[in-house]
Amino acid sequence: MNLSATAPSSPRDPIQAEVVIVGAGPCGLFEVFELGLLGIGAHIVDSLAEVGGQCTELYPDKPIYDIPALPVCGAQELVDRLMQQVKPFNPQFHLGQEVSELTRRDDGRFVLRTAAGTCFETGAVVIAAGLGSFQPRRLGVPGCEAFEGTCIHYRIRNARDLEGRRLVLFGKKALRVDTEKFQTSVPGIFAVGDINTYPGKKKLILSGFHEAALAAFAIQHHLYPQKKQFLQYTTTSPIMHKRLGVPD
Repeated sequence: MNLSATAPSSPRDPIQAEVVIVGAGPCGLFEVFELGLLGIGAHIVDSLAEVGGQCTELYPDKPIYDIPALPVCGAQELVDRLMQQVKPFNPQFHLGQEVSELTRRDDGRFVLRTAAGTCFETGAVVIAAGLGSFQPRRLGVPGCEAFEGTCIHYRIRNARDLEGRRLVLFGKKALRVDTEKFQTSVPGIFAVGDINTYPGKKKLILSGFHEAALAAFAIQHHLYPQKKQFLQYTTTSPIMHKRLGVPD
């Protein structure tokens, strides 16, 4: 993706959005929640046909033991819980669509297009693409196609199939961000989860959730710089209760 080029001046029928999130895995879904708490709506784009990212595509039955307050949680269960959590904010999902272009206009807004022809005009972009788009980047070694599915795998449906075997892993790029805003080198483009990198980075879902929370406040300031920011608690804030649909 080109993060710095200038977009065409008149995109065709763009969807107007406050924020577009690229990636519907756990960190992308939690970004929806954190933005929603701040009254900011989001559209989510993912190349997969369903939400969940790595958790759904690679290891839905994988047990996860380091989610706060959940001693153990299946990967698909975690995705299901996150989907329940974002319901009050009515996020708009655009699944089965790979981002093909991301350009910045002279006014600071962005135009994002998908290979399916969907076009967005948005004030901020969050890249929560995990290890990258789930399109296999095949090895450029002559004859390797003959070994796909036996010795070379681009998706692992059942980890037990590889039990006891020696493995070599190759892969997906990282975007450098700061640790105050989780913003990339392009103002208005943020990155959370496994797709980003910074000194001390730990590739944990727990860390990605923390990054999503701080990025949400930075996005609010980017979109509405004149608006004062107040930290409100979901336990006591009437505004938060209203956004979450908590009964009086």
